Amino acid sequence: MQRTLWAASAALALCAPAHAADWRPDRNVELIIAATPGGGYDNLARPLQRILLERKLVDQGVLAIYKPGAGGAIGWNYLNQRPNDGHALSIISGTILGANIMGQMDLKYTDFTALPMMFNEYVGFHVKADSPIKDARELIERLRKDPLSLSITPGTSVGTLPHVAFALVLKKAGFQHDQRKLTVVAFKSTGDAAIAVVGGHVDVLATRPSNVAELVKAGRLRTLAVTAPQRMAGIPDVPTWRELGVDAVYGNWFGMIGPRAMPAAQVEYWDNVFLRLTRTDDWKRELERNLWSDFYMNSGQTRRFLDQQNEELRGLMTDIGLAKQ
Repeated sequence: MQRTLWAASAALALCAPAHAADWRPDRNVELIIAATPGGGYDNLARPLQRILLERKLVDQGVLAIYKPGAGGAIGWNYLNQRPNDGHALSIISGTILGANIMGQMDLKYTDFTALPMMFNEYVGFHVKADSPIKDARELIERLRKDPLSLSITPGTSVGTLPHVAFALVLKKAGFQHDQRKLTVVAFKSTGDAAIAVVGGHVDVLATRPSNVAELVKAGRLRTLAVTAPQRMAGIPDVPTWRELGVDAVYGNWFGMIGPRAMPAAQVEYWDNVFLRLTRTDDWKRELERNLWSDFYMNSGQTRRFLDQQNEELRGLMTDIGLAKQ
């Protein structure tokens, strides 16, 4: 029902005039990337910048400004030095919620102006090709019988969105043990984690399917299930947890924010621009190429979604012992 309402709202917005708002940029727009080049934020920033310019969705230039450090806090603090200014935007993911919940960052999502949500990357559960774990149901049963029987890696660190997605699956599956006692292994990179699973050193990898697509194609990894609401277009043979009777839907979403106290006219302008961007063929190709799921919401829907996600994430991080009390 909620997704239906979002879709209806998006359709209505699409019918609005191209520049319905009273405001538009009168100088270059800064797209602030709170990380180093080449990461998840940059993977979104590059096509955003290109499509905005090539499709002439904005009348001014769009400058990519890299401000890495402190888990995103440096870039987002820089953004908030520009209150009321719609010429500065940044990208967020669930990291902005998790870092605050774990006490790693004082900034909260409520310190910014919510702008549209762009896409979602759901989490896959992967094992080596010849793993004795035949399917997702068997994975759950083995952990139910003996929580220490399997080792799990969410990639780079505990508390990441793949780790939280794994916690949600177990919770929804009726897992009765203390999740803090599970064997969770972190690596320097998701690539290192994937190789450890291929080599049989770790049993299960929770990560986005796009991260291991080549290993799956090469027959070195198998994907047991995904935390998507329906089967993913790029991997239609992989079931969802919901299909298997576990109502666990969770993804690593990416969206946009502006500085605090942006006026309504500026928010309306960017709602309209990003809606039109997500309807371009260029954007649809990016979704397909990266195994991203269309997840557009306007600014008001995004703010309500963030409220809900923050509450759910705090509960899950409490379950795995990572929430700051």
